[in-house]
Amino acid sequence: MNKKRTAKRILIIFAALAAVLVLIFCTVFLLAKQKKIFINKWFVDEKKYTVSVDVSSYQADIDMNELKKQNIRFIYIKATEGSGSQDARFTENWENAKEAGLLSGAYHFFSYDSPGKTQAENYISTYEKYLKGEFDEYKKWISSLYTPLSCNYKDEWYIWQYLNRGELRGYTGGEKYIDLNILSRDKSLEDLTVKAKVN
Repeated sequence: MNKKRTAKRILIIFAALAAVLVLIFCTVFLLAKQKKIFINKWFVDEKKYTVSVDVSSYQADIDMNELKKQNIRFIYIKATEGSGSQDARFTENWENAKEAGLLSGAYHFFSYDSPGKTQAENYISTYEKYLKGEFDEYKKWISSLYTPLSCNYKDEWYIWQYLNRGELRGYTGGEKYIDLNILSRDKSLEDLTVKAKVN
């Protein structure tokens, strides 16, 4: 009889613990989806990855050398948005990154209120000044800000934008935060480098 009571108590305790864990998991998941907590900070050890930032005019004046001191190894710079908007600081940021020796690339912020074709034309007309030629293959840069990438993406990736609430030294302006990215551990910076074709 005592063995049955003990087993029953153990079962009740186990069920209660399982219920608490499920409740905790659901609460964390809900808060992450509501953008109130950023659980990716718990899953990414920046010391084990090659870290980068992506920047735009929101960061205003950027000290690229100061970013390098904080172990930032490469940078993506906003060039365009939508079909007609160019980032006001693209040229300045591009040249400053080059002077600081930061491997850099340009990105387009896609907008849903204009056609993809005209957005591509806007990006190309702004960025081709800096890189001519074609990309032989597409390397994936995936954004998953509120949950670990492995929870919702299974294919090969090169860069994961895991946090849009990073805080570093070296930029001014009204934007307190900066986007943080990591390079996949099985990739290298050389995998991201392309050389312009000279005509």
